[in-house]
Amino acid sequence: MFLEIIQNKIVLSCFFAWFLAQFIKGIVFGVRNKKFEFKYFWTNGSMPSSHSSLVTALTFSIFFEQGLTALFFVSLIFSLIVIRDACGVRLSVEKNTEVINKLAKKKFNTNIGHEFKEVLVGALIGVVVPIVIYLLI
Repeated sequence: MFLEIIQNKIVLSCFFAWFLAQFIKGIVFGVRNKKFEFKYFWTNGSMPSSHSSLVTALTFSIFFEQGLTALFFVSLIFSLIVIRDACGVRLSVEKNTEVINKLAKKKFNTNIGHEFKEVLVGALIGVVVPIVIYLLI
């Protein structure tokens, strides 16, 4: 069963799209902070959006496997909701948290949401990774 899971192109596409986005995010944080720490590879928000890369990879992988089926459209709608949430709701929460930090003199995590360009780069990763996997395997 484990072998079937790790050979599944949909699973591989989702994992590698998520992993690549998180890896790039860790490098971006390391360069920005002028030091590299392992925790940067597990952070939320910033460039690129790993949520967007994962759900886009899922949608494209389902398309490559099945074409324009009902499952593809369900996945597409799910992806659009996640992407909208990443650059809409979560970005608003981030901005509100910054204000709360100033008012309450506390330090809540403000790196929560994504700007449109961060979501776009994540989605591009989610398109490219399944294409590579489906061409190579």
